[in-house]
Amino acid sequence: MAELRFHPAARVELVEAIVYHEAARPGLGAKLEAEVDDLVARILELPESGAPLPAYAPELDVRAFRLPSFRYSLLVADVDGERMVYAVAHQHRRPGYWRDRLK
Repeated sequence: MAELRFHPAARVELVEAIVYHEAARPGLGAKLEAEVDDLVARILELPESGAPLPAYAPELDVRAFRLPSFRYSLLVADVDGERMVYAVAHQHRRPGYWRDRLK
């Protein structure tokens, strides 16, 4: 089975979000982690199901995949032929803050 790697900064964002939600309510961090795992599986199965982000170069095929129960999106792009999660972005965070990670 193919793998969807996380940019190191995106991995940190994910861990911080899990820890934050777990501290807010026990079990919520685990639920977030499970939803991310399910979403990653869906991305691998249906990579074009995310919302395309037209502000980026078309060859990067940047797409946003929203988590169903949390205000986060996985932002995925194709850089040098490799699909990768470049951000685990809270939907109220400044758009495009992660743009420099595409280099």
